[in-house]
Amino acid sequence: MLDIGQLQQSFRVRLERGGDIHEVPFSAVFSGPVQVDDGVFEWALRSEMETLEPMEVLWEVPCIDLQALWFPAAGRRRSLDLNGSQGFTARLTSHAPVVCMHRADGQNRLTFAWSDATLPVTLCAEVHEETASVQCVLKLFSTDVPSGVSGKPSMLRLDVRSVFYAEAIADVASWWRVHATRPPLSVPASARLPVYSTWYSFHQPLTDSEVERQCELAKDMGFQVVIVDDGWQTSNAERGYAYCGDWDVCLEKIPDMRAHVDRIHQMGMKYVLWFAVPFVGKQSKVWARFQDKLLGVREELGAGVLDVRYPDVREYLLETYVHAVTEFGLDGLKLDFVDTFSSQRVRSIQGGVSAHEGVPSLSDDASEPRRAQRDEQSVVLAVEALFAELVDRLGAVRPDLLVEFRQSYVGPGMRAFGNMFRAVDCPEDGMENRVRTLDVRLLAEHTPVHSDMVMWHFDDSEQSVALQFLQVLFAVPQVSVRLDELNSRHEKVVRHCIAFWRQHRTVLLEGQLRPYHPELLYPLVVAKTREEWLCVAYAPMVIPLPDSADGTVSRADRPNPLHERYVFVNGTFQDAMVVEIPENLTGLCGRLTVVDCVGDICLRETVVWNAGLVKLHIPSMGTAELEVDVYEESRD
Repeated sequence: MLDIGQLQQSFRVRLERGGDIHEVPFSAVFSGPVQVDDGVFEWALRSEMETLEPMEVLWEVPCIDLQALWFPAAGRRRSLDLNGSQGFTARLTSHAPVVCMHRADGQNRLTFAWSDATLPVTLCAEVHEETASVQCVLKLFSTDVPSGVSGKPSMLRLDVRSVFYAEAIADVASWWRVHATRPPLSVPASARLPVYSTWYSFHQPLTDSEVERQCELAKDMGFQVVIVDDGWQTSNAERGYAYCGDWDVCLEKIPDMRAHVDRIHQMGMKYVLWFAVPFVGKQSKVWARFQDKLLGVREELGAGVLDVRYPDVREYLLETYVHAVTEFGLDGLKLDFVDTFSSQRVRSIQGGVSAHEGVPSLSDDASEPRRAQRDEQSVVLAVEALFAELVDRLGAVRPDLLVEFRQSYVGPGMRAFGNMFRAVDCPEDGMENRVRTLDVRLLAEHTPVHSDMVMWHFDDSEQSVALQFLQVLFAVPQVSVRLDELNSRHEKVVRHCIAFWRQHRTVLLEGQLRPYHPELLYPLVVAKTREEWLCVAYAPMVIPLPDSADGTVSRADRPNPLHERYVFVNGTFQDAMVVEIPENLTGLCGRLTVVDCVGDICLRETVVWNAGLVKLHIPSMGTAELEVDVYEESRD
């Protein structure tokens, strides 16, 4: 465990005042530390510092037993150098302010986090060659935070416990929830059920009859929710957003939206409709109304990005969504592109662009009368106000509303406004889907995490199709292919994978999650409840069974039994898995069932496992389930 006293000695603070940089003692800016748990410490920003002056907090961590780094924006980047001195910026609408440094076996070395997940904060970690250490930096209030915006009481949290990295991250998520001003949005049961999406299967050219045909098939395969994506509101099919903003139903495609939604409901499915929140297209009727109230223009998309600091802009969006839910009978909203409010590619038409992620400069050249119409100075706080009002209004008429948000706007602050967090778009890329869903799950607590829509080439093998599903087994599956065009083998894969997921949904979504080796992109993932232990191996390896209830501490007495069911999922292209049985599970006996990737049973037999290595002959992308009966005496 790192010495917190030695670590604190390296703390420094740089303040920016009048264009000059001043280094001040850490104790002049922060009070503490307060030890809130063994190995967990918090420092509070002094109240007199909440004037939001730009500052940097720096400290150094010696590179001892420290091999990898996890952070919400990592993707496939897992090196100790977190994008150098640039780092990543977290705010309400993108990512979350936390970094975890860990050993190669997953043991936490240092997890640091900032309590305010709303206003922008940049987190950096860079290897310092001269001292063989990692220099950590928090850049606070250095983006365009307007004068007069008061900061929240904020804290720096450091966790140096020798615990599994996922536990340290989960504790940060719990810490954010405790300090949040609003609780997480309630989660309807349908948020945890398989979803059919129209996006990859249709893109913009879709009709009500085509959607209904897919829903008939999807319902029969085990799907409970449909998301109708872009295309319902325009006859244009050029994949841009020039026609967004009016949000009128395209009558050529859907002559009667309410009747269409009712027909989907009669099938027993929930209906979620897509909206691109920030965009107002140049070809829309409301362009003239809002063209002077934009953060900027995305020329390549043919659309502007609305400036939600204006109350009439927020009110227009609120009325649009409330009208859609109440008039069409919707069960939910897919609210897309919210992270565009802080996108690098937004270019202000009202003034300069700040040095931080393209956030429009507050020194814009909007006329004084127009600026006076704003009731918020901060874009991110205006977004927060928009969604707070939305869930309040819709909660009064539809308390079980589904709201989908997409990575990267799936941080702790957004849990108050959304109850379906989806991985960022990664079509056909199962590995990326796996990494993204697990990254989001580590911070999401009980907010359901959804995969990006699974899709595949119709000439692909059934094993490759099954792998797309296995990669996202620990998330709610979303699928987007034309189900009426599937061949019989692919249809069997879909039916089997959805049935398997639904059968094991409790352990997959609610069990204790242990994604091993994030630095290797999670090649082994385990989830467990009191009754069931389930693992997925995405690479050939020896899989150790836990020898105690928590999987970490051995005990001499034999469990009675440890779990009722053990499930092994072979996410490799080999036809076997190797399991290591611990000493105190020797004699484990039960009924073993092996199934291939289309659901056909390959083997059923009674087995007795003794301590040592056991080779299970499981087909590629197949599964084996052991229903535990009793323990027998060890056999030589």
